[in-house]
Amino acid sequence: MTRLISPAVAVAALLMAVSPATAQDTPPAPQQAMPETTLSDVVVEGMLVERTRRFVDEISRAPGRRPLARWNGPLCVGVANMRADAAQVLIDRVAVVGNVLGVRSGEPGCRPNVMVVAAHTADADALVLDATRNINAFRPSTGGTDLGGAALQRFRDSDAPVRWWHVALPVVNETGEVAIALWPDGAPQVNISRSSRIGSSIRHDLARVVIVIDVDKAGAASFGALTDYVALLALAQIDPTAEVSEADTIMNLFSTSSTAPDRLTEWDANFLVSLYASRPDVANGWHQETELARRMARSLRSGG
Repeated sequence: MTRLISPAVAVAALLMAVSPATAQDTPPAPQQAMPETTLSDVVVEGMLVERTRRFVDEISRAPGRRPLARWNGPLCVGVANMRADAAQVLIDRVAVVGNVLGVRSGEPGCRPNVMVVAAHTADADALVLDATRNINAFRPSTGGTDLGGAALQRFRDSDAPVRWWHVALPVVNETGEVAIALWPDGAPQVNISRSSRIGSSIRHDLARVVIVIDVDKAGAASFGALTDYVALLALAQIDPTAEVSEADTIMNLFSTSSTAPDRLTEWDANFLVSLYASRPDVANGWHQETELARRMARSLRSGG
């Protein structure tokens, strides 16, 4: 995958790339000047790293202590039960955010690996229940491709305006070969080189994302904000149970706060850019979390 040279450029591009549905003519009100505070650079850096680490730990979740997965192949978004023009806006928004991160878009007619389905409340549960009967699609392995059976039941039972499910695969970093037994194929034969304490010959790739929008419950949000919400879910393993009410993130879109963001925030953009700029073969989730927190803190402190 092609990576952007400058994370600051990527963050700026994400924050400037307003979808057609969110563009506004009214300029933002100027912010009140904050009083100057003198703190050592070391103290400020340490405090910010701690904040970014809490943010990464809370907003994201991979199975076990595995690293967060990301797309390393073409991204193909499919949308069902949505008006064609609205579906195209959503598809384009996810593609724009993905392209900024270096994720290629699939060719026209590609087989969707991100499926977004809109449904009314009366139909959403039945739709999810029917879809999840194909257990091989939602849990292709017991080896950590997903959050597990209890989480899948929560996905079925959820009454949230938007619910989602991620499937990721461990693959050999050099070849892309699947490095786990999948139903019903059994264990693959792969050659895995020796790993170190901080590096591994295995990376984790996103393979499938299912996002279900309850249009009755999500109706209060602007469609532009909803496209950014979906874009974040499509590109990273976001925790459905995350408590982020105190964080500046689009994941608070459906909160009762009058200040809930209506698009990707600076923290969201830095999280995505840091994730896709980090090393793909990190040994475990703890090391990756540390790297993401430090990358985010550097970028936020420099204003980009």
